[in-house]
Formats: sequence, C-alpha cells, structure tokens
Amino acid sequence: MKTMRDPTKRGLGWYVHLCMASTALGVLAGVAMAQTDSLPPDWQRHDFRGASFAVPSDWTVVQDSDSGLGYIAGTAEAQTGPGFGMTLTAMPKSMVSGLEPLGEEVIGGWVFNRFRGSEAPDGKVTIEGDVLISAEPVLGNEHIAIIRSAHGDALAKHEDLFARIMATLALPMADGPWREPVLGAVLQAPLPDAWKDYRPEEHSYIEFTRIDPRGAVTLIRYDAADKDWDSWTYHVENRTPAESVTFMGQPARFYDWHKPQDSYGDNSDDPESVRLYVMETCLPDGAPVGVLIEGMPSFQTSGTVQNLLDGLQFTPGDGAAPCAETVFPVPETTGDGGARRSVTGNSLLVRPVPQPDWPALNLGGLRFGVPESWTGGPVDSGLAYMSSQGQYELFVGTTPDAPAQTADRREIVIDGQRFVEMSQPDGAVLVSLAPVGAQGHLLISLRGGQPDGPGFIDILATMTIDTAAAQPVPTLGLEGLVEYTLPVGWTVTEMPDSLTLMEDEGRGYLTILRGAALLAPDGLAGSVPLRAHGNFETLPGLELSGYAWPGTVPEFMENGVADPGYHRLWISRTCLPGGEAFAIAFGGVQSFREGKELGQVTSSLAFHLPEGSAECDGPRSAGLILDPQTDMVIGPMVESAGLSAPTETPPVPEVQSEPKVAAAPDVAPPPAAQLAPPAPPVLAVPPAPPIADPDVFVAEEGGYSRYTNGRYGTQISYPSDYFSPQPPPDSGDGRSFVSADGAAQFMVFAQYDAMGLGQEGLKQFDLEMSGSDQITQSTEGPGWYEIAGFSEGAAFYRKVLVSADGFVQVFEISYPPALAANFQPVIRYMADGFGPMGGQPAANTDRDYAGSDDMSVAEGYPPLNTAALFTPARGTALRTALADTLRVPVEGLLQQPVIFVISVLKTDGTWAYLQGRPVQPNGKAINWAATPYANDIAKGVMSDTVMGLMQNIDGEWVMMMLAFGPTDVAWYDWLDIYGLPEDLFAP
Repeated sequence: MKTMRDPTKRGLGWYVHLCMASTALGVLAGVAMAQTDSLPPDWQRHDFRGASFAVPSDWTVVQDSDSGLGYIAGTAEAQTGPGFGMTLTAMPKSMVSGLEPLGEEVIGGWVFNRFRGSEAPDGKVTIEGDVLISAEPVLGNEHIAIIRSAHGDALAKHEDLFARIMATLALPMADGPWREPVLGAVLQAPLPDAWKDYRPEEHSYIEFTRIDPRGAVTLIRYDAADKDWDSWTYHVENRTPAESVTFMGQPARFYDWHKPQDSYGDNSDDPESVRLYVMETCLPDGAPVGVLIEGMPSFQTSGTVQNLLDGLQFTPGDGAAPCAETVFPVPETTGDGGARRSVTGNSLLVRPVPQPDWPALNLGGLRFGVPESWTGGPVDSGLAYMSSQGQYELFVGTTPDAPAQTADRREIVIDGQRFVEMSQPDGAVLVSLAPVGAQGHLLISLRGGQPDGPGFIDILATMTIDTAAAQPVPTLGLEGLVEYTLPVGWTVTEMPDSLTLMEDEGRGYLTILRGAALLAPDGLAGSVPLRAHGNFETLPGLELSGYAWPGTVPEFMENGVADPGYHRLWISRTCLPGGEAFAIAFGGVQSFREGKELGQVTSSLAFHLPEGSAECDGPRSAGLILDPQTDMVIGPMVESAGLSAPTETPPVPEVQSEPKVAAAPDVAPPPAAQLAPPAPPVLAVPPAPPIADPDVFVAEEGGYSRYTNGRYGTQISYPSDYFSPQPPPDSGDGRSFVSADGAAQFMVFAQYDAMGLGQEGLKQFDLEMSGSDQITQSTEGPGWYEIAGFSEGAAFYRKVLVSADGFVQVFEISYPPALAANFQPVIRYMADGFGPMGGQPAANTDRDYAGSDDMSVAEGYPPLNTAALFTPARGTALRTALADTLRVPVEGLLQQPVIFVISVLKTDGTWAYLQGRPVQPNGKAINWAATPYANDIAKGVMSDTVMGLMQNIDGEWVMMMLAFGPTDVAWYDWLDIYGLPEDLFAP
C-alpha cells in the first residue's frame, strides 16, 4: 500500500504546493476578535467550516476545499505579497515541524499555539509566516490552523493589514462544540469525520449521513419543489404516532419505534431502534427538516450520538413558518404543546413549566411542586410524597456519593443541572452529577413510573435548582508543586509522590508524579516502550519530552465497554532540587484524550518550581537509557538519583557459549562501495570490539561483515566499510551501527513481547509510532512483518520477526531519501540475511524492497499445477475454508466481522489465491470511517481490496502473503518469491 504524505504537514512549504496562504510574524496579542460585520466596501467575507474571515475583494483564492481556504494578494503565480488562510490538520505537530514555538494565544475563547518561521521551498521565493493551531481538535480529530504569510518580502511589512483581517475573524463560541453550517446552513452541526453528502436523483432532498457499524445519523433537508412526502412515511413504520417534543430548542415531532436487526449490529440480540425528529418549523420555501437516528440501542445511547444531537442548532432563516400538517409522516400526535418535553440524544431535557396552583416545596437548593391531591412531607432524610391513589411515589433527598456509571446510563437535565438516571424495576433513581450545596448530590427517587412518563414529567418540569454551589477553585498539590482545578464530577487522589485526577466515567486520568513514582524501572517511566522517540512538548513555563504508547490492560471504559486506551508521559526537562525528576502523565480512551475536559484540566495546571530547580536531562533523569545518536529509548534501567539498576534479567533463549556463525546468503552482496561517502575515510573492517564484548564480528566478501549478537544470537550481514558498530548497551540485547559520514544508521536488537501484543499488535504499534501518513510500505507474513516510509526527514525500513513464544527480533535502518537508489539493494540484502543464529529466518520475506531489481527467488516451495487450477463453487467446503483463512487476519485488521465479494479465486489444491472486497455480513459496504484506516481511505492512498496467497500445509490452509488495501498489483512480487506463474492470479 503506497501512501502520499499530507502536504499540510510540511511546515510553511505546504503553501507553495497547495497554493495556500500563511500569516504574520506578529499575531498581535492585542488584536481583539471583534468579528466585525461592517466591512470596508472593497472587502469580502468568506466562510470556512464554521469560521469566517474577510480579505480585500481583489485577493485571489488559491485553495477552496473542505480541508483549506486561502487567499493571496495578487496571483498565486507571482508568489509575492501577503496571504491569509485557514486549514484543518489531523497532525498539528508535523505541520509546524521546524517552526519556532511562541507560546499560547486565546482567540475568541479558543486556545491556539503559535509558531513562526520562514523558508524558501522552491529555492527562490522566501516565505515568512505565522501559524496558529488550535490546542484542541475542533472537528473530529482535526485541529484548525490560521495561517498568515508574506511571500518575497517581510511579514512585519503587512502587520497593520493582518490586524484588520484578524479583527474580522469569526469563530464558533468556545464554550460549546465547534459547529459548521450544513444543508445550506439550515443546521449548524458539530460534525465528526466521515460524513457523506447524498442527493438521490428520484427526490429533491439532501442527506448528510455519518455511519457507524452500530448505526447511522442522517440530517435531512427536503426542497420545496419535492411534493412527494411518501419518503417520510418510508421512515416511519406502522404509522407510529408522533410525540410533541422540543428539539434543538424548537417544537418538533418525535417518532420512536423498533425493528429486527437488518443493517447494523453490536454483537447483541437487541432489535434496531429508529428515532425520527421532524421540525415543526419549515424553511422559507416550505421545505421540512428532519434528523434520523437508526441503529442499535447502544448506538442511540452512545456519547457520540448524544454529543452530536446536543450540539445541533436549527437555523431556518427569515421567512420560516409553521409546517403544514400534510408535511408530517403521521398527523396524529400525543402530548400538548405547553408540556412538551425536549429529547436530545440520550438526554431528557426537562423544560421548566410552572404550576402556580401546586403547593411550593423546598429542599435546600431544590424548589418544586406536586399536585394538590398528593400527600406527604418531611422524612428523616428528605421529602416524600405519594399520589392520591398510591400509584406514584416521589422521594427527594441528598447523597454524599456521586452517581454510579453504568453501560446503559441516561442523563436527565433539570434546570440546567445534569442527573444520571439509574433504572429500577418499578421506576428510576436520579442523582445529580455535580454536588449541589453542602449536603452533596441531589437524589430523586421515582416509583410507579418513568421520568418522562405522565406521572412525573410535570413534577420534574416544576423543579428549579439553586446554582449557588461553589464553583471549582484552584487547589495546590504535592506540597505546593502544582496548582490545579478539579472539574465537577472528577475525583482526586494524592500520594507522597503523585497526584491523580480521575474522570468520573472512568474514561481516563491525569497524574502529576515525581521521584520514585516516576523513576524507571519501577516508576511510570519504566513503562515507556523501547524504541520510543521523545517529542518536544510545552506547558506554560515548562519544556518537556513526551512519549506515547498503547495500553495493554482494559482499564478504561467507553460506552460501557472496557478499553486499554493510550498513555502519554511528558517528562520535564527541568528537575526539582537535587535533580529530582517530575512529569505529567495522562491516558484513556480516544474521546477522553481528545476531549475538551482534559484540555481544560491541562490548561489549568500551574507549576511552582522551588528554588534550586534547574535544567536536567529530562528522560535520562527519569531513569531512561537513550541512544546517544537518536535519543531513542533503548532501556529503562540506569543508576539515577541513588537508585541502582536491578541485576536480574528476564529469561533468555539458550545460546551456545561460542556462537556458531550462519553461512552468508547465497546471493552475492550488492556493491557496498556505492554507499561510501566521498570525503570521510573508508573503513576496511569494523573496529575491533573490546575483549569483554560478547558479540561476534566476522569479515565476509565484498566489504561485508556478519554481526552475531552474543546474548540472543541475532545475526545480520552489513557493509562494514561504511557502517561501524557503536558500544554495546548494558542489556546486551543488540547493537547500533552508524555510517562513516553520520548520514545513516541501523540497529539490530531482540527482546520479548512483554506487553503480549502479538505480531499484529506490535505492527500496529509500530505504525502508530511512525505516523500512518508517513508509511509507504506495510507487508507481513507468518512470523514477520516489515514497514518502510519517512520519519523526521529520513527514509527508514523496519523488519520484525516474531516467534510463537513471543520472542521478537528487529532490524531497522534510516538513511537520506536522496540516496534511496544506492541503499535499497543493500537493505534488501541485509534484510534477507537477518534472523536467528543457525540459518535464515523461518519466515523469510525475500521480497522486492521499494522497487529494487535485486530479487532472489525463494526455493523449497512446491510448484503450482497449472492444469489443475479451478474455482471452488459457492457453498463448497473448500471455498468456505479458503475464505475463512483470509477472513481471520482481515477481521483482525478491521476489528469487525466481514464476508467477501470475491473477484478472483483459484486453487490447484496446494496453492490458492483469493482477491476480493470485504463487506459487512449483511452485504452492506464496510464503514471505513469506523476503522483504523479511515484516513488512508479518505485520502485515496488505500483501496478496499484484499489479496491473499495461501498454501495447503499438512491438510491445513496457511496464509502465506496478505495484501491489505493495495493500490497496485501486489501479487506481482509474489511470482518470484514463491516461483508461481501468473495463471494463479489472473482473473
């Protein structure tokens, strides 16, 4: 699978490639975001994904798409003068790589990080610019960037002009979700990724749909010209009567029914649930608007749906009027307009409706009424009332305990306060999320009915809650080291060396830790995986080294499902007195890590460093061993802060005291001299290792040497007249090699899969660490995988061997991309000879590397009987067995059940090839937006095709090669690898 890099991740140079504009060295902290509507007569306002800005009318548009909008004075061809634009990026750090960070700025209530830089991407025109990137994602996982630039002259020259443009900038309100106009600006929606615009030919309406394996949300706008309202009836089964509700703050009809599972599923036996909202206000042209939610109950009650619906805004425009009754699917409705309730997502929003004739009751900050016929009064712990016939019972009190979190949680909002509903056999219990008053949380118990039923909805509608409860205030922790603000509903746990803030739903945490709680190997720093690279991070007054890794234990909760989540550790580059290290750690599920609440907690942190604090080695001070050349983590144990590394080592494979050296590959090595740099001296042989070095180096022909690791027996042949070995690490698990000119390096090491990720988990971890947009090659087979691409301006290749008992051997090399033609055949030769002592790896790839012509034909595989080729018929056991063999890895990659629409299937009984397209078991297309490959599919750098080569070994079909999402003829390389003819693969 080939992947193109996103041009928005190339610093300022992306302007030239996309013809997009950038901006100003002076983002002017004093500029007010006036969002002025009175523009100069020669200026024009432009909208971009919910934001807008104005520039002079004679400026030229240089990009106008969903991913970016930019203008430049003059023409793009001239590449001179000022420019202004906005763009979205899912990789903000990559976008500003190489630019100078200038701290934070608040614009319209949103926090932005500011960067400055200049470059001449074409070698001619110099671009100076400022980039402001939102600290939090605004749409899905994408951040918005405001870019101001000057092309061919100084940015400061246009400072006044940029100040005027910034004064026109209009952003959505920061106290709510980022919304953008859709369906002709009828709706303002906080849209996540992967929505699709659908305009059927047979009707004049627009659908904007987001699909999940469990369900779909569709925003619908009909045009007035379409009088065929039968389409509404299609959505409403059995003439389900409507209920009068308030939706998006306005009157609407609500339809709710169930149907057998058909299009969606969540591994439960529940029927599908369908909810349809039709606004009672039609657009100026008479057209109605609706919102349809289809899917499993778990989807209907999910945070994704709830947040989306809670964030929708209906803007029908001037001239809007009540819809005619003929518009609605079913004219009959229940409920009356005055007591209508508001249902949004999984929340019941109770609209206050006073009942002046009812007795007024008061419990602390809660005021409410009950019908005159009800009896009751104070009890020991609150107020209790019963209806005249004894059918309904109401209790109102307080509890010191926060509400429990359950998988079927539903929220009820009463007078702006959020309550969690816990269902009971004969009613429900409501507990406020936030404490109200000194007695704790409000508790409302209902017996004999449901909160939205006729017995209680009117009572809840009378409730008003005194919001005088204290707002969160900053608190000092860890003996005054950190100041933080605890959000409502969060809990705090403080230990001598750590302070942990935990989100109330168990979705994630944030911890400040110091000393022994951080120090490797026993502290959290010991969890940083080997090979992790530190990223530069900043907090006010602090510079940090950030590391990230996937969790291995399902310790977080997302919609009632346990999730291992992801962890991040930011180690301060400033140490406390005495060289004591401290850090910030946070982790959880994706919605927590990318959510606004975590951002608010992080932005509330203020560190008060005591006198004597000083700059330190950061990760090294936390007990991590770093590669001196790359700062990559190569070990978790050092002597630091008086703590000695443990002497115990994990069990290792048994090796001979004098390792045998495997024979070199039969293929003649490529000429290593091609890699020799012109200036530095060429090394004939590697320097003699120290006597105590357990590793073995043996000279070979053609300027190569074979390295054998003394601890694990891992071997590789390498051009020793170009690479020289570095000192061995204390662990003895491998070796790093650096070229004579310092331009290239490679490493070989071995370890155990301590986290139990398995081959697929290790590969996915490597892909995430490398950045999916940087990968140009990703292939695998039984017991091995390899990836290649770019990282921090260098090309890299990585091959990993994984044994059945979890023993992992790694070869990775990085080199200048400009020397790819010289390196590729050498890398292929090195990779083919890489493996355990005693011979070639059991699962040798022997494949072409990035177009190299140095291909070796694998031997020892049975030939194909071309005359016996046939396609197994549908329903036969053989066809099922072959599909199942391919299905196992594909379902693992997609994380959902699939079947295949097969385009090619051939076998001779020994070999088999299957090519097809995975679809859902019901035959519907895969929702790629809900898979780990959403970005690749969206960018068009990955197909929806899979190709699998299988071999029958001892009566069992074994997957030999898998091409997942290829964009070219992936099987062409397999011809030479296994000595197979094209007859097996051709349609």
